[in-house]
Amino acid sequence: MSSFGLINVRDLELIKRCSLVIFFVTSFATINANATGVNDNARNIRNMVAYCKLYGYVRYFHPSDEAAQIDWDKFAIWGVNTIKNLPEAKLIDTFNSMFNPVAPTVELSNKPFPNNFKSKLIPLNNSGNLKTVYWQHSGVQGIDVSNPYKSARKYESSKDKLLSKSTKIGDYVSDKLGENLYCYVPISLYATDSITLPKSDIGKFRFLQNELSTIDLNDTSFNNRVASVIITWNLIQHFYPYRAEIDDWEESLKVAIERCYMDKTIDDFALTLNTFLYHINDGHAFASSEASPPNFLPPINWQYIHDTLIVSEVFDTTLIRNLAIGDIVLSINDESPSKLIQMKMKAKSASTLRYRRFLAVFSLLKGEQNSTIKLKTISKKGETKYIEVNRSVSMPFYWKNYMSPGIEDKVINDSTIYINFAKASMASINSLMPVINKKKYLICDLRGYPNNNHMFLSHLLPLDDTAKSWFRIPEIVFPNYKDVSYDLSGWNLRKTPPALAAKTVFIIDQEVVSYGEGFMSVVENYKLGVIVGDSTAGTNGNMNSFKLPYKGMVIKFTGMIATKLNGTKLVGVGIIPQVVVKPSIHAIGLHRDELLDRAIEVTYDYKKYKR
Repeated sequence: MSSFGLINVRDLELIKRCSLVIFFVTSFATINANATGVNDNARNIRNMVAYCKLYGYVRYFHPSDEAAQIDWDKFAIWGVNTIKNLPEAKLIDTFNSMFNPVAPTVELSNKPFPNNFKSKLIPLNNSGNLKTVYWQHSGVQGIDVSNPYKSARKYESSKDKLLSKSTKIGDYVSDKLGENLYCYVPISLYATDSITLPKSDIGKFRFLQNELSTIDLNDTSFNNRVASVIITWNLIQHFYPYRAEIDDWEESLKVAIERCYMDKTIDDFALTLNTFLYHINDGHAFASSEASPPNFLPPINWQYIHDTLIVSEVFDTTLIRNLAIGDIVLSINDESPSKLIQMKMKAKSASTLRYRRFLAVFSLLKGEQNSTIKLKTISKKGETKYIEVNRSVSMPFYWKNYMSPGIEDKVINDSTIYINFAKASMASINSLMPVINKKKYLICDLRGYPNNNHMFLSHLLPLDDTAKSWFRIPEIVFPNYKDVSYDLSGWNLRKTPPALAAKTVFIIDQEVVSYGEGFMSVVENYKLGVIVGDSTAGTNGNMNSFKLPYKGMVIKFTGMIATKLNGTKLVGVGIIPQVVVKPSIHAIGLHRDELLDRAIEVTYDYKKYKR
């Protein structure tokens, strides 16, 4: 983990451990104060953890026809309801009755399966010209079909395989599901031209389908909450590529299930999922519900510097009389900003502390339309004020108009031109080429999110971009992210005229994430200019999205590995500037853009900084 930010790694680990303890203690105390209730709840959690593991193995890796035909979201809900309050002694029989209709070759035992175990339910030899069928996952299929992630059942003889990797008859996963509970799940089966073998009992399968037809996928019940947690856990367990970033994942599953007992509202459960995803340390990961009201913000922005929350922008002139740039925020709705930020950070997934803190600080602005934030502030002159600001600005409008410097481009002086890459389109940049070529220096502001203009880099490249392995989509056929290979790719930019003679300076900060970090990875690798500002978020690679069986709830996380172009680590590191500039309270109070000021200074002695 990175040590950038206002708290160090030990502090972060303490927060994580304390939060786990607090969740367990508070949850058990809240649900039931008597010992019997606590014991029942603990047993239920153990049962659900066991169910969670078996569910993931069968849903994503057992290739039977029956498993491919059912609605697994509904099965997750139905299963939670089936095992609630079940004595542990009945788990094996219950799991057998639940999974046998879709996976008749799955076996369960109260003892570990030996390493040389051979299932009697699968033919040992292919004596009838049978095919072999198995699952292939390129990442894993989500709801966004434009993403590169796919999942499919494939046959060994098929010519349209998703991946070159495959499994064979005899490949399986064997795991301990719980105390005295073990599973054996084949991940490759024989099949004829029409069915996988062995075929399940048709009566049992139809009964299961009838049961599932009664399940409501748009409910907010306890069953739907736990089912959504189970699905989320398995998606991360089997498909999340940044394995070293995950911490306390099985323990976090228990905590998330425990919180499901207490959650009452959609926002409660969204907080549970976001606290759950915190543990994968992914700057793309979050949960939100389409059923929740859209976020609105007040026409202001603020920054958290040296444990101080300071107003950095006031976009509505009617507020200026009572709220000014440089005012320090002493309280938000009568709470300490530092306390609120620390609380928010516990539900923000990120690979760096600086980006986690940025997400937490920004989230304090968000809320329902026309809701108010009550602020206590102190001005530069020492005047204390109380003011309410209204959340009147929609998130899309705020992001487009307020979250990056307002101008698209400007001439700084006779030798220098500035372009804001969060606003300038590629077409407008192309139209500026004659002007740029008359200048000695070009300042490229990457704060915000590039406006689909990375092809600009082709005019700076000294040679064609040959880095072809910095994006890595995992190719998965085994559970638990075992024996994974990768589909490798890059941007493959080509050196393109007109070549720009202007010397370049790039401005970055902790808000530069994902596409912006891809942009800056090219800059860094090919030494295209001097980089000024603060380190970026440390999160890149296409996101993957999944709809959960709970009232419009969607989760997202990074589905591929993205390194720097030379293969070194980007996640948790980011792009580190050559000239480090961190915002100061003093400069904000003076309405100064310190990063731009420093970039201009670099042009005065460019050779000193150019690598």
